[in-house]
Amino acid sequence: MDSYTSEGAGALKSRYVAGVLTFYRTDGTEIWSINPANGAVAFASAPTFNGGLAFLDNDPLYFGTAKDVKIQWDATNLVVLPLADDTGVFHIGNGTLDMDFRVTLGVAADYVEANVGLKEFGTAGAARVRLLGVSASTNGSVFQAGVSGSELVDDSPNANFMEARFDSGATSGDARGLYLRLNITGVGGGGEALRAFGKVVDVAANTVRGAHISLAFGATGSVSGLGTALETTLHIPTTAGMAGTVSSLKVAINSDGANSDPVGATSISFINIVSQGDSTGMADVDTDAALFAIDGLTEGDVNLWSDVAGTGQDDGANVAGSLRLTIDGVPYYLSLFDTAQS
Repeated sequence: MDSYTSEGAGALKSRYVAGVLTFYRTDGTEIWSINPANGAVAFASAPTFNGGLAFLDNDPLYFGTAKDVKIQWDATNLVVLPLADDTGVFHIGNGTLDMDFRVTLGVAADYVEANVGLKEFGTAGAARVRLLGVSASTNGSVFQAGVSGSELVDDSPNANFMEARFDSGATSGDARGLYLRLNITGVGGGGEALRAFGKVVDVAANTVRGAHISLAFGATGSVSGLGTALETTLHIPTTAGMAGTVSSLKVAINSDGANSDPVGATSISFINIVSQGDSTGMADVDTDAALFAIDGLTEGDVNLWSDVAGTGQDDGANVAGSLRLTIDGVPYYLSLFDTAQS
């Protein structure tokens, strides 16, 4: 049968034409149609499903004329698959009509969220970002922000490109704002657990530092043990046989080329020791501070520190001891006086 029309007394009429069954309202407006040849169901306008729509396990929901995208519950996971690999983009919003996207993690207060108003992707509560993989790239194999030649640019005054502020109320143990550890496991390998590099790019800048590390105290803040803005520790292994040139701290000035010349610099030095701040406080520091505080050395005639008395070669003053240093591998000795010299 090629066609027929059914017109009952109710509010629904149907017509079967060329293999397609179409349902109409009594006023003749089309509601929906079924094409048994391809299983397509077409609605003349967006339908309303008062009781909801149920898709059972492994029942797919397709999008696109060629069934370009499939959404399916496989009895364990909700799976979204394109017809062809690496095609299409999953958009939430279009830049004009947008909405936040939130994924809660166990409890309502723990979530990750893309927030339109704040223009940020963030976490809340106990949620955290955990990176478990590494790519083969040499530029940011775990995390990358900008690339050489295409750096991320912010020309705002006083900009902190990356900022993290933490607070620890622990009454024992050591809290760390950032913990980095690099294990070198390849023969002939090398590297740094932390590399900071500042560069003045062909401009006359003001104050620039490769790194700036500070320790401050509140009005009643104090430490009962060590308080230091920077500590460098060289670990000597429990077995003998170290090689190479090792030190706890290396201070270097690098000449980048044959034309490297510091002429014109107000001052250039390997170490710049400065007392700064309030003038009254500086005067107290001058009274109490030492240029170096050396502890843990054992005195001995052939040790780094010797307290063997002698006579200064230049002024004949009595010398209370000496400290050994090397210049190009040759040992020399700094004379030590046990009283201030005038």
